[in-house]
Amino acid sequence: MASDIHSVLVGETWRKAGMVAKASGSAITSGTVNYYLKALTGANAGKWWKNSDQTWDAAETDNAMTHQADGSWTINLAATPFADAILYLEYAKESGDLHVAGEGRLLRGKAVLDSVSLGAILGTALTETSAGYLAAAFKKLFDVATPLLVASDAMRGTDGANTVVPDAAGTGAAVVAALEAYGDAAWSTADVSALALESSITALAAAVGTPLQASAYTAPANATVTAIHDLVKAAGAGDVAAILAAAARVAALVEDSGGDRFTAKALEAAPGGVGSDPLLAEVPGSYAAGSAGAALGLVPGIKAKTDLLGVAGVTVVSPTASGGQLLTIVRGDDYLAADGRAPAWSSDDWPDLTAAAVQLTARDKTSGDVALSAAGEVTVAGAGDQTVRVELPTAATSVLRVGAQRYVFDVEATLAGGSVVTLVMGTVNVLEDQTR
Repeated sequence: MASDIHSVLVGETWRKAGMVAKASGSAITSGTVNYYLKALTGANAGKWWKNSDQTWDAAETDNAMTHQADGSWTINLAATPFADAILYLEYAKESGDLHVAGEGRLLRGKAVLDSVSLGAILGTALTETSAGYLAAAFKKLFDVATPLLVASDAMRGTDGANTVVPDAAGTGAAVVAALEAYGDAAWSTADVSALALESSITALAAAVGTPLQASAYTAPANATVTAIHDLVKAAGAGDVAAILAAAARVAALVEDSGGDRFTAKALEAAPGGVGSDPLLAEVPGSYAAGSAGAALGLVPGIKAKTDLLGVAGVTVVSPTASGGQLLTIVRGDDYLAADGRAPAWSSDDWPDLTAAAVQLTARDKTSGDVALSAAGEVTVAGAGDQTVRVELPTAATSVLRVGAQRYVFDVEATLAGGSVVTLVMGTVNVLEDQTR
């Protein structure tokens, strides 16, 4: 590890280390690797971080790490040990001293980032009309004693934007006063002298004319269509005689040809002449090709073909994993078979699990990182209900982060013949332990 000082944000809990075997130069992927953190300055200078109870101890304290992949080991501290401006030394060791020894890494706590990238703020690469525009905009907006943003045309984002706050209160008062002065009077007498658009409002008033008054009109007589026609025509709005004539022609069409073109009698004229019930007509009978009657005539032939299909034709079997399972764990607890607490699942819908290998894996829903991995066992195999069980020791559960459904998990079986089958899928609730 480099000897220069690295910054670490106050609030950080995730730490990692790469471990290499000094004998072979290969990555260390198993065994026990511990994390160590020593405060070099501040109130806890000379003490080591103790993750089990989140305190500082005078003795070098082991904090177990979890192997993730290819010699990379991580630990999620139960609480952040880092404070602003404090200097720390961190390092990791394999419990059997099989690792390549390193000099550790110096850290200094930082309350905030040293700098902020405009690219990070925008979430994309910068695109500017001219280089430096965006940086200058941020500086002008925020590098002042009291930043002030006005939601007006000052925010249009143009070089010639207005920089004067509009007199919203004065303009609004003038509008209200003009409307109140109008009242029930005509638009032409409205007092709009306080408004800048007086000429436009006056023109609108002239176009509208005197407001309509309900007392100036009489509702038309609704006794007959003819009376309505007479009122409209007398008002000079146009002759609607053509409408009445069209209505008369429609009535004539209904009654012509013996009165059976657009009435219930039309059913009697259908091919087959079966009276008022068209469903009694023979199909396809004399119905023309392409008609609904001709199409219905095809149904008997289709039925004859489908009757040849036996009910014992094909059976489709699609085994699926039991989804929606919820596994609740108290962080740091042992879940062992000897205590009757090991999680177990049973089903009569699984393939034969005789001699199968069982594995439980849980991943963080956000990062996708493996948080829990444990081998299980088949306790009941063969016909009928089968059962699998997985033991979770405290070393595995103590590194989990507290939260509701923070992780997703599955239980997978590798059958004796080599097939891989997912038996159970679900989510994990991790409850916070209070006794530490």
